[in-house]
Amino acid sequence: MNVRLKLFVSGQTARSAIAIANIGKIAESRLKDMCTIEIVDIRENSEASVESGIIATPALIKTHPPPTRKLIGDLSDYEEVVSWLGLGEKADEREGKNEE
Repeated sequence: MNVRLKLFVSGQTARSAIAIANIGKIAESRLKDMCTIEIVDIRENSEASVESGIIATPALIKTHPPPTRKLIGDLSDYEEVVSWLGLGEKADEREGKNEE
């Protein structure tokens, strides 16, 4: 499964840096070589944000595999973003680890 993500940021802000770092960490730890990330700075490419319907940043769009999903706002919570991407452990897998 190749996951395609598009991360929208607005300039060189702290929130942008946190979002970029967190998505990079998730891609490295959870997706390895199965992820493509496109980073779009809306200050430099406002047309891309209009085309994608992005009005606030940071914003993350998962374009593949379907369905397309958008996550807008604070992307600093690693586990929340992992869960949103559907990459978290299933409950029964967590329970099995707790029993060991």
